[in-house]
Amino acid sequence: NLKHIEVCDFNRYTVNNLEIYDFDPSKIIISVKNTNISGLELYYMLLNKYKIQVEMVTKDYVIAMTSICDTKEGFQRLEEALIHIDNELYFKKSRQVYHNIKNERVLTSYETFHKKKKEIPLCESAGKMSKEYIYLYPPGIPLIIPGELISEELIADIKEYKELGFSLKGLPSENLNYISVVDEEEG
Repeated sequence: NLKHIEVCDFNRYTVNNLEIYDFDPSKIIISVKNTNISGLELYYMLLNKYKIQVEMVTKDYVIAMTSICDTKEGFQRLEEALIHIDNELYFKKSRQVYHNIKNERVLTSYETFHKKKKEIPLCESAGKMSKEYIYLYPPGIPLIIPGELISEELIADIKEYKELGFSLKGLPSENLNYISVVDEEEG
């Protein structure tokens, strides 16, 4: 029934040319990739208009958690909400290229804890060692942890999340333009 929104079916997906071998059926992944809205916009539509709380949001999908306490009526409410939202959407080619950034770890979080820090502009932080956790909320999964090197890819992702209106935690400045790094001069 849906033309634009996709409820992911793991039975037919691969990731990076690797077949997915397992999945959690209690999680429903709802994608708005290649539509005119972001995952964050879908999150707020479901929450504010349909009173449906999802657990996680990314650039172009949300994850709804289910449990044995959910009812048939609850699933029907979700289905009806998705149909209504889908009818308002149109195709828009996604410009996002998916990549899984694997940050290089130099020190453990514990080792980093004992180092002095300084705040520098985010745009000048590539190659520096993070002193703080930086994460999106929800769900609270770190983009980088203390002791990992900051990459250009990470900086670009942080800027994109900021532009899309995501809540970033761990950056020391209110405007999210600075980052705490290990002060290499102080050791």
